[in-house]
Amino acid sequence: MSDHSTEEFERTLTSPQLHMKQLAPTPATKVDWFRVLTDICRDGYSLYELARDTTIPRSSLNAYKNGAEPAHAIGMCILAHWSIKTGKPGHDAPITRRMPSHIVRHST
Repeated sequence: MSDHSTEEFERTLTSPQLHMKQLAPTPATKVDWFRVLTDICRDGYSLYELARDTTIPRSSLNAYKNGAEPAHAIGMCILAHWSIKTGKPGHDAPITRRMPSHIVRHST
């Protein structure tokens, strides 16, 4: 782990309010978990290894990659790994626009 990513990770752990303020997407956006997990799995690192290192089930990681949203604590854990892997702060994580609820079809 580089010194920069170590410092960022430690700052995140010691100042979660600052980190959350920077991370908070707007109501119209959300973290793009597909891109986050794809970034983490570059260079031969797999979802299996991420599951092993985080104790997040691989089936859950696959669900997040396919559009499900993780619980807050799990999302923060994934973003911490993304920050370490990319060397970027968590508030730079890729985001995507939310689908307006009036467009989403609900089954009856």
